[in-house]
Formats: sequence, structure tokens, C-alpha cells
Amino acid sequence: MDKSTLEHYKQKLLSLKGDYEQLEKSITSSNDLEISEREEYEELSFYDNHPADLGAEMYLREMGYAKLDNAKNTLNLINDALKRIDDNTYGICRICGKIIDKERLEAIPYSPYCIECEKKHEKLEAENTNFRPPEEIIFPHSFGDIDLDYKDENVEFDGEDTYQALERFNKTNDPSLQTGDQTEMWDDVQSGTVESTDNISSIYYKKLLEDEEDDNKKNEP
Repeated sequence: MDKSTLEHYKQKLLSLKGDYEQLEKSITSSNDLEISEREEYEELSFYDNHPADLGAEMYLREMGYAKLDNAKNTLNLINDALKRIDDNTYGICRICGKIIDKERLEAIPYSPYCIECEKKHEKLEAENTNFRPPEEIIFPHSFGDIDLDYKDENVEFDGEDTYQALERFNKTNDPSLQTGDQTEMWDDVQSGTVESTDNISSIYYKKLLEDEEDDNKKNEP
């Protein structure tokens, strides 16, 4: 890559560096990330605050941190690209050593990889991020597949039933605390039953027999 082309990308990187440094300062100041959460709310205690309000504030604060991390990571890539210009290694893929396309450098001048290696790198990062614990190989089911009713009708108490039992234990009859989250949460059957016929009580069954006997007597000639 000739000197004029390197100078072009250097000026492009310096311009981006200034933009991201300004963005970093803007995110930090607008989200009050320099101070603690308690100092931001100017309260001695959160005891009288509703958890939903605190959750919303924490969500916005975490979103600010995510934007700040993204800006810092991009700045690191820009500084690294400027260093590669000084080392005369700019525009060369770090993995395969091939020349990075000019179209890619125009779009992302701080990119250290060619498009093919970038795809492999992103795939590897996704695999490393979305990993599952090795214990699931030994205990494949646990609560990963908790509803076993559709597999075996003889299942008496599976993970789904455990979850429903816990939900029933925490259920409240106070209408002000019910938000509709428990709609269609539980099975129609009562706890401790397997078949629908188990819900028929002996009293109800005797009543049916008595009614049937009365109907037969009425129908006798």
C-alpha cells in the first residue's frame, strides 16, 4: 500500500477516533456513569422504592455501560489500526495474511481481518459465547426438558409439575398483587392427581349413583 493511500486511511482513522472519544465522554456524562447508583438517585435508602422502578433505572444504566463498552472497544481497534500503519502492516489480514479489500477498509478502516476470516472469527465467538455447561452431557435432561407429559403419559410428577407446585406456593389472593402473569400457568388437574378421574370424589360419585338410581325408578312402568 503506497504512502498516499496509507495517509488517506490514517486521516480517516483519526477522524473516527475523535468522534468515538467524544461519544465516550457523552455517554459517560449523560448516563452519570462516573458516580455510583446510590449517588445518582440521591437517596440514602432504596427501601421505599418499588422494585419495578429500580429495575427500570438499572436497565437504563446497564444500557449506558453497554454503549460505553462498545465505544471503548472500537477505540481500541482504531488505535490498533493506527499502530499497524506505523508498522507498515496495515491492510493485511492478521489471520491469513492476505490483503484486505479496499471496499472493506473504506467501510471499516479499523478492521484487522479480511471478510472471510471475519466470518470465521464471528462464528467462533458465537460458539464460545453460547456454550452450555459440561454437566448437561452427564445430566442431559434436568430441567432443560421439564415437560415430559407429551413423551410418556405415565409420568406422575415431572419438572413442569415441580414448577407449578412452587408457583402455587407463592400464589397470593390479593388482587392488587396479581398482574396476570400466572394466566394458564397451571394444569387444570389438582395437585397429587395423575388421571382426570382422580379428581372425582367418593361423595360426588355416590351422588351420581343415587341420581342414576332415582332416574331408573322414575322410568319404571
